[in-house]
Order: sequence, then structure tokens, then C-alpha cells
Amino acid sequence: MADDPEVRKDAIALVTTPLEASPMDKLLASTSDWFKLSVRIAWLLRLKAKLFSRSSPLKFNDEEFGTLMCEVEAILNNRPLTPVSDNPDDLEALTPNHLLLLNAGVTFPPGLFCKSDACSKKRWKQVQYLADLFWTRWRREYLTLLQTRQKWTNVKRSVQPGDLVLVSDNQLPRNQWPLGRIVEIRPGDDAR
Repeated sequence: MADDPEVRKDAIALVTTPLEASPMDKLLASTSDWFKLSVRIAWLLRLKAKLFSRSSPLKFNDEEFGTLMCEVEAILNNRPLTPVSDNPDDLEALTPNHLLLLNAGVTFPPGLFCKSDACSKKRWKQVQYLADLFWTRWRREYLTLLQTRQKWTNVKRSVQPGDLVLVSDNQLPRNQWPLGRIVEIRPGDDAR
């Protein structure tokens, strides 16, 4: 059958015809970790280019950039996924670090850093100040999205006594995730 000129012509056409770009991209995006990695690397390179550019007021080297990314990673991976108990006999709250590292991950309490540390000659202070800025924005912009308040067009369950809530305290240092339990509620005039 391989000697059949008709079959050979069709086989060559199938082998040499390039695939369309969009189906190939879809296939790679859904199956290839390398494709996903290349997208992430492109994002990281753009971030580094922005941070390392001559017009940036902050000057980083690779080591300082790596330290900052480790601090950001620690903030993101230390958030509790399960309720935190005050009882010392209870298990520790589950965090992403438990799943990634198989332990809680050790984080030391951060020092106190001020805005003048952003231009400090001590590079470690500069990186720590930027990590504090990330924590502040994370707390202000992301954590507030976890409890969005929308207009009540549909009846939804309100918080009830016994519910677990994230307590927002601007005075706490980074990586502190205080959770609280609602003890009592006082409904407003609309009974909500």
C-alpha cells in the first residue's frame, strides 16, 4: 500500500501540511506545562524589566529581587485556610505552606520599617519595606474583596453567631491573620 502513488501523495500532504496556529495553541495551553511556563516567564521578565529599568526609582539586583519575591510568597502562603483556634490542644490552622512544604513554614516577625527605608543604603531594609508595602496593599485591596457587600436583590444568608471572620487590624505586622468568631449580632432597621 505504501507503493500506491495516491496513498503516498496523501500521506506526504498530511505530514507536511502545517497545523493552524490557534488549534495548536489551544492544545499546548491545555496539555503543555512548558507552554504555561513560557507565559509565566514572559510575565516575570516584564516585571523584572520594570523593576530593573533605569527610570525606576528603586534599583534591584537579582538577589534583592529574589528576596522580595520570597517575602511576597511567604505572605501569600501563610494565610489560614481553616479556622484558627485559641485552644492549644487543637490542631494548627491549615495554610498553603502545609500543602507545599508539608510543614507550617517558619516566618520570623518583621521589623519596623518606614518610608525612608525605601531609599536606604541598606538594601535589606529597602526590600523589607517593599514587602511591607505589598502586605498593606494585599490587606487593603484583596482581603476586602473576600467579603463584598452588594445590593440585596436576592435574600442571602447574613453572618450569624458562631461564624468565623477575618479581623482587619491595621496595626498588626505582616503575616498576622487574626480570625474571630461572631458572638452576637445586632440587626439594623431593615432586620439585616
